[in-house]
Amino acid sequence: MIFNDLKKEIGVEKLKKRITKDPALFVRLLEIRKKMKYSRRGDATLSLHGSSYDMPTNAEILGLYREMCTRGEEETDPEVERLLRKIKTKSNSGVAVISLLTKPFPCPGRCTYCPTEANMPKSYLSKEPAAARALANEFDPRKQIFSRIEALVTNGHAVDKIEIIIIGGTWSFYHSSYREYIIKECFRACNDFDSAIFLEGKSSSFQDPDLSLVELQKINENAKCRA
Repeated sequence: MIFNDLKKEIGVEKLKKRITKDPALFVRLLEIRKKMKYSRRGDATLSLHGSSYDMPTNAEILGLYREMCTRGEEETDPEVERLLRKIKTKSNSGVAVISLLTKPFPCPGRCTYCPTEANMPKSYLSKEPAAARALANEFDPRKQIFSRIEALVTNGHAVDKIEIIIIGGTWSFYHSSYREYIIKECFRACNDFDSAIFLEGKSSSFQDPDLSLVELQKINENAKCRA
């Protein structure tokens, strides 16, 4: 059991070196690296390197640990997950915060200091993490939420309580039907996601897109991810 001695932050780097020097473990880690496709899904917080010689990330080590626990090769230890968790402050309060961008739309304001970029909501640039994720997901609200939740789970964060911050263009300037669509898709994404199914590499089932906002809110009261 290679994770038994992991008691402090400094031990994480030593563990990474140990795994890279062990041929059998490193092959398993490379398989986990191949399964992680966040770089294609636009999540700037988990852009994986292509080279097999790169030092393992915390997310990859955590993936290896979870796989070994599933196979009975390691004992489940919350402290190990805590030490391997990336940017621990993201969920220290017990609430995971997710930013969602609305689609590009003309802004009534003409503020000279506000940046403007083609195909982006007013005042947001495509290189910003949340904006890059939105652009990669074609500003689909459900895909944005899903990709961010998956990244948080992969990095060891709890996602049972989620605060969604909607940013982008001037909210009141969007049509009421689009605003309702955004809120509905936020709830639908949270209702559909299941951490256990995701970690098993399976796809979550999708709810009926025709459910009303009230129905989606009611379902979310008992969902695995409550918004």
